[in-house]
Amino acid sequence: MGYMTAWQLLLHWWCQQDDIVVGTAAGHRSRPELAGVIGFMVNSLAIRTRFQRHDVFADLCLRVKQTCLDAYRHQDLPFDQIVNALRPKRKMSQSAPIYRSWFVLHDVATPPWTLSGIKATLLDAEFLLDVHDIKLSLVTIQGAMEGGLDYRTALFTPDVIANLAVAFTQLIEKVSEDMTIALPEIKGYLDAQQPKVDNASACSDELPSWDFSVNRRK
Repeated sequence: MGYMTAWQLLLHWWCQQDDIVVGTAAGHRSRPELAGVIGFMVNSLAIRTRFQRHDVFADLCLRVKQTCLDAYRHQDLPFDQIVNALRPKRKMSQSAPIYRSWFVLHDVATPPWTLSGIKATLLDAEFLLDVHDIKLSLVTIQGAMEGGLDYRTALFTPDVIANLAVAFTQLIEKVSEDMTIALPEIKGYLDAQQPKVDNASACSDELPSWDFSVNRRK
């Protein structure tokens, strides 16, 4: 849960808000009889974290872990049903209810595959449509962590996203050195490393070596 915690912590620093909600996916295959069923059965989960001034990163990880476990325990409840029950206030410009940022950690990268002597590999593609204002994707490939940021060009400039990617890398390196580091020290470190990026639309909802790619979409 460390990467999810770091992403929410980065949004907390970026947006200067203490209540952060991030969306993530659940495989929705919690029962054995669903394991072999073909089809897309992913359900959305909203992970909410409230930050306190004197939090330390290790304690944050434990809180986020418990929140995620509670959410996965109820992953069979359709997200649309939750939205219909809560009826959150929405704006025409808002991409999705409840949350506007997304996090995904791929357990296993898709391996290269061969067909009749033809070797196929994955290529990076530019996404033209998504329901999230900004999305962080992480995957381990050949022992190295790689990350990608997808974002709405109507809300964010390439420089803002590039700065955010650098800040996330710096944050991971910092907390890896000391899991007991306190929140004020983390925020002070990030402030000292680079200027505060000024576009925080994705957070305005109420409720080692890195290789980052950036995809833009309108």
